Amino acid sequence: MESVRLPGMSGLFGKPFGVLGLALCCVLFLCANAHAWWNEDWPLRRQIDLNTTAQGADIQEAVANIPILLRLHPGNFDFKKVKPDGSDIRFVAADDQTTLKYEIDTFDVINEIALIWVKVPEIRANAADNRIFLYYGNEKAKDGQDKLGVFAHGQVLVYHLGETQGNPQDASQHKSHAARFSGGQALPSVVGNGISLFGGQDSIVIPATPAINLTDGFSLSVWIKLAQPSSDGFLFSQVEENKGIVVGINGDRAYARITSGETVVQTEGEAVLSLGSWHHLAVTAKAGGRLSLFIDGREAAGVALPTQLPALTTELFFGSSPLEGHHLVADLDEIELSTVPRSPAWIAAVYSSQGIDSKLVGYGAEMSDSGGNMFHDFYLDTITANITLDGWVIIGLLTIMGSAAFLVLVSKSFFLHQSQRDNRAFKEAFAEMETLLPNDESPSDEQADAFDNSPLYRIYLAGCETIAGMLRKKGDQAQPVLTAKEIDFFKASLERSYLQETKQFQSWVMILPMAISGGPFLGLLGTVWGVMNTFAAMAAAGDANIMAIAPGVASALAATVCGLCVAIPSLFGYNYLSGRIKDQTADLGIFVDEFIMRVDRDHGEAR
Repeated sequence: MESVRLPGMSGLFGKPFGVLGLALCCVLFLCANAHAWWNEDWPLRRQIDLNTTAQGADIQEAVANIPILLRLHPGNFDFKKVKPDGSDIRFVAADDQTTLKYEIDTFDVINEIALIWVKVPEIRANAADNRIFLYYGNEKAKDGQDKLGVFAHGQVLVYHLGETQGNPQDASQHKSHAARFSGGQALPSVVGNGISLFGGQDSIVIPATPAINLTDGFSLSVWIKLAQPSSDGFLFSQVEENKGIVVGINGDRAYARITSGETVVQTEGEAVLSLGSWHHLAVTAKAGGRLSLFIDGREAAGVALPTQLPALTTELFFGSSPLEGHHLVADLDEIELSTVPRSPAWIAAVYSSQGIDSKLVGYGAEMSDSGGNMFHDFYLDTITANITLDGWVIIGLLTIMGSAAFLVLVSKSFFLHQSQRDNRAFKEAFAEMETLLPNDESPSDEQADAFDNSPLYRIYLAGCETIAGMLRKKGDQAQPVLTAKEIDFFKASLERSYLQETKQFQSWVMILPMAISGGPFLGLLGTVWGVMNTFAAMAAAGDANIMAIAPGVASALAATVCGLCVAIPSLFGYNYLSGRIKDQTADLGIFVDEFIMRVDRDHGEAR
C-alpha cells in the first residue's frame, strides 16, 4: 500500500487555516443567509437540486416545462412535519417567488413514501445550480395541487397505471381514458404500481380523438420489463389499412416503424432490452426529421423520416394490435404520449428523474423560516470571531490529525475492498486447479491480471516459487515427491508470506487509535487553555463581564468539540477497519492451511 502523506504545517497559525479546520472537524459550514422566504406561513423548506452536469444526469441541452418525479422517503424528508395527506406541500421556483404546478401520485405517511410530479419551467444544461424549493409545515394550508396543469405541454395521454381496478385513467387535460383494458394491475413497478400484460387479449385500448393527432410528429415514453423474448409484440400501435405507427418488440430488441402506403420507415440499430430488468423506452418522430428510439435515456436506433406522417383516426393500442397476433408479454409503467417531438435532452431528463436511482434530483437539508439555513442557531460566526490564537493552534493540530485519520480510513478501505474483490476471483480460479505444481494449471499472465491486489495470490506465488526451487534440485524425475522436511520448508515459506501480508493490512492503521486517544486530549488541552485565558481576561478587566469571558469560553468549547469530532469518527472507522482486517486475515490463514494440505496430498511422500 502506498504511504499516507500527512498535510503540511504551512499556515498552521493563520486564522484562515483555523476557520477551515473548525469547519472540517465540526462538519459545519459558514453559510450565508438565504434569500427571501416565499411565505412565512410555511415554516420549513428543502432545496431540491437538479444536476445536469456529467456528475449528474449529463444533460447538454436545456429543457422547459418538464414534469419531474420527486421521491420522498425518510432519507430525504421528515414525514412527521407534514400533514397526513400532504396538502401543505408547495413547490416554488428558483426565484423563491413563482409557485409550481404539481400532482401528488402517492403520499403514504404510514410507510413514509411519496411520489410527486412537479412541472419545472426550465432546467439549464450542464449546470449544478438548477434548483426548486419544497415548502411544508403549514397546518392551515389547503390542497394546492394542479393535476391538469402538470401534464399540459404537448401531452395528450398520460397513464400512471396506479389503478387497482378499472380502466387506466388519463392524467392529462385531454382525459383520454382507456375504453378497454385487460391485464394485471396493482403490481410494484418503477413509479408506484404498474400493470402486466400476459399476451392474448391483454392490452389497453384508447379511442381516437382529435387531440391525438400525430401527423406532425410525436413522442412516446414508457417503462417496460420483459420476462421473456417477445414474438414481434406491439408495445404501441395505431394502424389502418396500409398505413400506421408501430412500436414493437421482436425478441429482446425494440423497433419503431411508420408505414404510409408503399413507404415503410423502420429504425435501424441495436435497441436491446435485457430480460428481467426495467428499461425506459422512448420514441420520437418529427415529420421531415428523424424517427429515433431511446433506451434508458440514450438513442439506440434511428432513421430519417419523410415530410409527412400518416393521418390516423383509428383506436390506439398498447400491448396488442387490431391485426391478428402481435400480442405483448411485458410489465408496463408510466405511459406518456405527446404530439410534440421531444429532444434527446428531454428524454434523458425524464429517464433520469423517473428512475429509482435518479442522478438528476438531489435533496438538500431542511431549512427553517429564520431566514437562513438550519445551522444558523449554532452561531458559528460568533464562535469563530471570538476564538483566540491558542484555540486556533489546537484546532489546527486537530485538523491535521483528523485529516490524516480520514486519509487512512479512505485509502485503507479502498485497499481492503480491492483485496477482497481480487481474493474472491483468485479463490474461484484456485478451486478449479487440478494440480498445484508450478506452470501446470497455474493462472496465465492474462488471468493473473485479475489478481493484482489479491494477498492470496501473492502467497500462492511465493509457495509456487518455493516448490519450483525444490523441484529443480530433483532433476528430471517423472513424478517428483516432496519429503516431510521439504513440506515443512514449504509451510515456513507460506507462513512468512502470510506475516508479510498481515503486516501490510495493519500498516498506517495505528494513526486511527492515535486520533481516538489524542483528539480528546488535545481538545481537553484547548479547553483548559481557554479557561485559563478566561480567568486571565477577567483579572485584566477587573470585572467578570461577558466581553472578558466570551473569547476564552469560545476557544475552550470549540477545541473540545473539534477534539470529539476527530475522535468519534476515528473510533467508528477503526472498528470498521479492524473487522475487515480480521475477516481477511482469517481468509489468509484458511488458504495457507488448504494450500499446504493440497500440496502434501498431491506431492508429499504419503500420497
